[in-house]
Amino acid sequence: MYRNKQSLLPVQYYNKLPKECNVDVAIVLEPVIATAGTILATVAVLKTWGVEKIKIVSAIASKQGLQEVCAKNPDVEIFLAAIDDGLSEVRCVSNRELAKMLLQDVLPVAHVSDRWCVVVLTGWLHPTRSRRRR
Repeated sequence: MYRNKQSLLPVQYYNKLPKECNVDVAIVLEPVIATAGTILATVAVLKTWGVEKIKIVSAIASKQGLQEVCAKNPDVEIFLAAIDDGLSEVRCVSNRELAKMLLQDVLPVAHVSDRWCVVVLTGWLHPTRSRRRR
C-alpha cells in the first residue's frame, strides 16, 4: 500500500494474503502517518481478511492523522515516537526535520526506504519496567 503523490489516495499494489486468515495479531509498520489514508486502507484490508487485533507502529504521526485513525478504529493500538502538530501544504507532516531525525537517528532503525522501515522496539513498549536481577 502506498499513497499516490498526485491524488494523495492509497493504492494497493501488492497483496499476497492467504484466503483464510491464520493470524491473531497484525503489526503494521508505517514510518509516517500524515493524512491517515494509507494506514486506514491497510487496516480495512486486514479487518476484511479477518484479523481481530491490529497494532500500528510509527515514528511520527500528524495530530489530524492520529485523530482520524483513532476515530475510525478505536480497537487498534498505536505506538508512536512523536506527534506532529499539523500537515504541510502538500499534506505531509509539517515538521520534516523531526520526521527525518526520528527515522534516521533516534529510532534503532535496521533499514529505511521511502516506503517502509524496520525498527527494533526493545524496551520501547515498556520503558518503565525495571530489568530483572539475575
